[in-house]
Parts: sequence; structure tokens; C-alpha cells
Amino acid sequence: MLKFRPVILSLSLTGAVSQVAKVLAGRPRPDLIARCMPLVGATNSPVFGLVTSVICTQKSRFVMRDGFRSFPSAHSSRK
Repeated sequence: MLKFRPVILSLSLTGAVSQVAKVLAGRPRPDLIARCMPLVGATNSPVFGLVTSVICTQKSRFVMRDGFRSFPSAHSSRK
């Protein structure tokens, strides 16, 4: 069991660093507008598109929070 400790520690640290980076420097996922379900004709910022979740009708905070966390990909940090 002790010989697996470095592997488990390194995978845990890699996952934690990836999640922190997503929160700090995250970009929206490509399906964010579909997750948001804005009202017809609602605009948040005509130049940049959806900036905040104010105009969204989605009730699940988890769905919206996950929609703003696309970059960096956790897949790239685990391989």
C-alpha cells in the first residue's frame, strides 16, 4: 500500500490544481447558452454575449457553474 502513496498523492494534487485553475481562469463551455435557457430577446452584452447568469432561467446553480468551467481541460492534466 505504501508504494502507491506517491501515485495517489500526485493524482490528487493534479486534480486539485486543475479545479482551482478552472475556477480562477475558466472560460465558458460551448453549450453555455443552451444551459442558460435565456428568455427570447434577452441580451446581456451585445458585444461579448453572455457575461453573467442574470438573464438565465436555469434554476440549477450546479448546471450554470459547471457551464462557466471549460478551460483548462482536466483531461489534459491527467494524461
